[in-house]
Amino acid sequence: MNRREGRTLLFLVLLHTLGCAHSLPRPENFGEWQELFRACRAGDQRACYWRGISDVSEGRIEEGVKRIETACDAGVGIACNIQGFIYSEGRYQRKIDAPRARALWARSCSLGSKDGCDSWGTGLRDAVGGPADLPGAAAAYELACKRDDGAGCTNLAKALLHGEGVGKDATRAALLLRTICARETDSQDSCRVLGAALVHGDGLTADVPEGLTLLRRACNIGGAEDCQEAGELMVGFGSQSEGLRYLRTSCTWGRVAGCRALGLRLLEGPDEEGAHDEARDVLRSACSGGDKPSCSRIETLTK
Repeated sequence: MNRREGRTLLFLVLLHTLGCAHSLPRPENFGEWQELFRACRAGDQRACYWRGISDVSEGRIEEGVKRIETACDAGVGIACNIQGFIYSEGRYQRKIDAPRARALWARSCSLGSKDGCDSWGTGLRDAVGGPADLPGAAAAYELACKRDDGAGCTNLAKALLHGEGVGKDATRAALLLRTICARETDSQDSCRVLGAALVHGDGLTADVPEGLTLLRRACNIGGAEDCQEAGELMVGFGSQSEGLRYLRTSCTWGRVAGCRALGLRLLEGPDEEGAHDEARDVLRSACSGGDKPSCSRIETLTK
């Protein structure tokens, strides 16, 4: 285990846990970290959870993970959520144990972690460690959303849009998505989902201009997946050049599906300014990243 792997877990933690700051604040400066270390030495397991995160980020993987596990055993819900991801992905010399991950997410939720409720819902939805349970997933997302978890509200809205485990309610789904999308942080997924639904008229009255505006916001504040979807829908419903720009961003950020989408779109258009050469380059890049459809398309181009 090395420091790079440790920072990967730290990134995961930041994605899934900072929403719990009202109950378990992350130290913000040297003095607060020192106070936390003293609290951990005195036996405060909530403090030891953050000490474990610090250990992992500095490359002390085994020591840090053990602290996280101990904190979970002591009833720190946020720690159980992260421990669930460790077992679901088989990280840090822990074998993949999907049923255990599912149980840890359920425990995290029962201990009051809103992130844990969202993780539990996704585990139930995606059949991680057991059969799929869409009503159970919707109920878990409802708990997460009631605790003001943006991801939980977004996942609940998706369930409401499509009637997955809960009755369809497009009006409530749109309200939830608009509320989360308007936030400064933790909002790109909701903007992307709402934008795509408005462009397609998926459960909502179609409004292509508003949908594209929301997709632009999703890409500007989000990541490669957000930019890929924004780009594909922009090419189809808005500006070709703007859509290609978003797809290039997605590909540059390492999303192989974004590279494939960019390559295929470029091949569909005229071979101007080396567009088809660029298409071949990005498809080769996606193929090197393990994207089989891109590999197949390259093969047809070279015959």
